[in-house]
Amino acid sequence: MKKVYLGAMLIAVALWSACTEKEMIEKTPDSGVDSGEGFRIEASARPLTKIGMDGELTVVWKKGDAISAWVAGDATQTNVPLSLAESSEGESVGVFEGGLRCPSEPFTLYSVYPYDGAYSSDISELTLTYPTTVNQLADVSEEIPGFMVGTAVLNPSDEKYSLGFSYPSALLEFVIDGRGSIFSDNEILSLTFTAEKCFAGEMKYDFETGKLIPTDETAGKELTVNFGTGAKMDRAQRAWVAVAPTDLTDAGCSFILKTRSGQEITFTIDPSKPFVAQTKYTMTFKEIDKWLSSRKASATGYDLVG
Repeated sequence: MKKVYLGAMLIAVALWSACTEKEMIEKTPDSGVDSGEGFRIEASARPLTKIGMDGELTVVWKKGDAISAWVAGDATQTNVPLSLAESSEGESVGVFEGGLRCPSEPFTLYSVYPYDGAYSSDISELTLTYPTTVNQLADVSEEIPGFMVGTAVLNPSDEKYSLGFSYPSALLEFVIDGRGSIFSDNEILSLTFTAEKCFAGEMKYDFETGKLIPTDETAGKELTVNFGTGAKMDRAQRAWVAVAPTDLTDAGCSFILKTRSGQEITFTIDPSKPFVAQTKYTMTFKEIDKWLSSRKASATGYDLVG
């Protein structure tokens, strides 16, 4: 997966802004990438910045990266693997190479990162899956989960090709902060997120509209994040997940926090705005003692309505 380096962040709801489509696919001068013998194309992820937060987010390609490529209207060139050139390792703009045959006329190239040989040959039937169970092994994941997609109209007469990727996902950061509470000596076992609408599971991606469509509207309504040992609540614990862009503002969302000592705490919190693609949201669970006191919760179960 793609390595993501994160600067210092404020614990608040924030958005990632993105460049325009023109900026995303603009060619880099003097890159040395051309459409001569063999197919070569330079690719970059749509730049992401964080509004109202400190630090920057940088996305770079790593050794072994490969993308899946489809030439629109050509049944013989479907899900062709293009591999990252060694010289591009650690760079934000990477050169990808492979056995794609360049058509003689202008053509549309569809792509998905990372490469998967199991993808459908028919781009209109391409399905991608958001996991409903995620194992969080560190306070802040070093990888953005999920996949990226890209589309470019290329002309064989151009001296060089360029392709821009973006995330079709909404990204969620969960922050669980139990410091100073009666749970501060406990460790987090898991956090389960449920809603009345589908936001995970198998989705069909429509390259024409840029939207994800659930293959089963009755599934994908629950997501569980399992924490590794040592996730103590005496400090903020974070987890990253990717979900399908969905309007869950009135979807009866609930979050069940389980500790290793057997407690279960239920938070009922509907998001304040729809989750949209290429956007990052932070959901923070803190001041737990204050909620317990105001709700006069029982000793065996806690229903904390935010």
